[in-house]
Amino acid sequence: MTTRRSLLAKFTLALAVPALLTGCGVVVRSIARESTGYVSPGPTDEARAKAAWAYFRASRSGQTGLAESVAGAGFTTPSAIGDQIAAAIAADRLRIADKRDFDDTISGVLNFLTTMQLSNGEMPGRFYSTRDGKLVDPPASAGDPGWSAVDAGRLLVWLRILAQRYPVYQPYVVKAVARWQTCRAVDDGGRLRRALPSSAGFVNAPDTGTGYAAYAAQGFRAWGEVVSSPGVGPADATMAIEGIDFPLAGTEPLLSSPYALLGIEFGWKQPNGSALDDDRRTEERLWDAQTRRWQRLGLPTARSEFHRTSAPYALIDAVLANGYPWNTVDDAGTAHPELALTSTRAAFALAALHGSEHARRLQASVGTLYDPGAGWYEGRYEASGAYEWTRTAATNATVLEALLYKQAGALFGSRMPLSVPAGTGGGCSLPDATGAEG
Repeated sequence: MTTRRSLLAKFTLALAVPALLTGCGVVVRSIARESTGYVSPGPTDEARAKAAWAYFRASRSGQTGLAESVAGAGFTTPSAIGDQIAAAIAADRLRIADKRDFDDTISGVLNFLTTMQLSNGEMPGRFYSTRDGKLVDPPASAGDPGWSAVDAGRLLVWLRILAQRYPVYQPYVVKAVARWQTCRAVDDGGRLRRALPSSAGFVNAPDTGTGYAAYAAQGFRAWGEVVSSPGVGPADATMAIEGIDFPLAGTEPLLSSPYALLGIEFGWKQPNGSALDDDRRTEERLWDAQTRRWQRLGLPTARSEFHRTSAPYALIDAVLANGYPWNTVDDAGTAHPELALTSTRAAFALAALHGSEHARRLQASVGTLYDPGAGWYEGRYEASGAYEWTRTAATNATVLEALLYKQAGALFGSRMPLSVPAGTGGGCSLPDATGAEG
């Protein structure tokens, strides 16, 4: 095993807030200041935004300040904490959250992030109790669940946006991120990894299978990590879906939400300004396939991952997954075609990016799927038209992001220059699933 290497670099913030950051991984030296940019949604969008913000107010714990990842589940995740920050910023910029509510939300999250127990002492764990903030491993009420670089990527995106747009929080964001040790999270080839508990200890392996690797990479890049671009496979192995070729190789399912977020949040540019052309083309092909399916079947089509109130509790609803088109699969890879869903989060994101008749039909299909005091539901089942009543942080944050994007454009600041990173983490890798050094 390679010897651990520690890094020490200065992170100079927009208001010249100095901080020395230690630990593994890369530290960014500077970010530029940008105006906050408040906007006013129309009456209909204002009601939609208020319903989405109501989710975070209703599910936020009075003890920890953390909103639940899934309503009633009692836990959150790094990605869901990113959702909470995204929702608060969108609610503030759309003027549907007052300043005290916004500050309560952000201060509670930052207090947790600067004091929370890290999984294996390295990275944010995959699950935390919203009641007491301790690591949990559902369904167990305690235990270290390991960590996921992909899951942490969304949190990194929104911590960076928070530090950029609200200088008062910058030093606390720095303190939170400085605690992380990212050298096991990004391997020497720039690929994102995870560490999961096993009888032999924490096993480090590639972090794949969620469809969010390309999106999560931007979070690490925003803080200076050198991360490779996760490809979707070579063009010589393809499957035609609705007359459009998609690559078959690789382990990542192809679904709308992660690619749509690259447009909504980043405007199809990496944090350093480089174009995300390949990801944009992937999103456009996914949109075209879903539009052609709607034209062929009359079913508004917006595919994403979603949660349910009964087993199977979590599903990936994809344009392509496990080598099959229009595949709806659970965590074990079992297909559930009868549970295909018109996803609320995907419908809002796609409608924000694409002005078309299909986009308008998507908005109409999910437009009533909310409780004004508790948030938006996951979607509408294609087979029956019935609601999936589950509410999640991811769906409600995406609704708010999509509504803000319609008014203000890409959400990640366009003037966030990064200096050359001070170094890379590397080393200190745990054995991967095959026993080799990662």
